[in-house]
Amino acid sequence: MREQTENEIQRLSQHYQQLQEAQGRFGTCMAMLNEIKPECEDREMLVPLTESLYVPGKIKDANKVLVNVGTGYLVEKSLPKAQELIERKIGQIGTNCEGLQQVISARRKNLEVISMVFNNRIRAGQAAGAQQAS
Repeated sequence: MREQTENEIQRLSQHYQQLQEAQGRFGTCMAMLNEIKPECEDREMLVPLTESLYVPGKIKDANKVLVNVGTGYLVEKSLPKAQELIERKIGQIGTNCEGLQQVISARRKNLEVISMVFNNRIRAGQAAGAQQAS
């Protein structure tokens, strides 16, 4: 049971870290959106196709951007709507992180109780063995 709880804590901690990384990526997206101004039109830039592949491009309309809404679907949105969407995503991930942190904390407390009970049983068994030996 102790090992199972330790494994669960490890999985939950990895998931928590992944959520924090996603929140960081959305924060970077928000910073990039905040840099887009009307004077950016016709400016050349590198457009990310994947995390490691960029292609040259130009900003055609500084008031419209493509937003990845999940599973590879891109949706054209106005700049304020895109910022609103990203803010909402950051908030949702933050809420999920808080809930997950509470679950991890509860599992760690459970692990402490399990360890304490396990250690008490070992001590009791050792004491009983010592009494029988004498």
